[in-house]
Amino acid sequence: MRQDGMLQPEEYLQSYLSIEWSMPSRNATFSLTNVVPQNPKLNQNAWRIHESQLTDLFRARCATAFVLVGAVPSADNWIVKNQVKRVNIPDYLWNAHCCVDNNGRPVLSGAAAARNTEDNWVEKLSLDELGEFLQQFSDQPVGELFYRNCRA
Repeated sequence: MRQDGMLQPEEYLQSYLSIEWSMPSRNATFSLTNVVPQNPKLNQNAWRIHESQLTDLFRARCATAFVLVGAVPSADNWIVKNQVKRVNIPDYLWNAHCCVDNNGRPVLSGAAAARNTEDNWVEKLSLDELGEFLQQFSDQPVGELFYRNCRA
């Protein structure tokens, strides 16, 4: 089912450019893509509300907002096409933000993470807390997400 704002790679070229394309071309869109499959219930509810709240916050308090988004890949949850694992369905989604004033000085920051399930819950975090959360999934140090972790 198509959702507003969601890219459907196999529909894009044909519907917008009115061309016919081969099966290898269609399959390639599943290999060379920058999409993250998101649970529909999470996407349509808690994550959508979270993104809307961020937009309001940025408009009210930020001269410029820098936003990072990411996902924690799952070990065994994939979109499979022709018996080939094509796109990983992540276990978690996350974002982090740093807002600066007109002089480029940080004025606020924050982060959030959500399990990519029907649990439909977004946990608000500090940048330090997000770093600790992400560290549990990495063998390498996570480090700072923004310069000086967006501290003034």
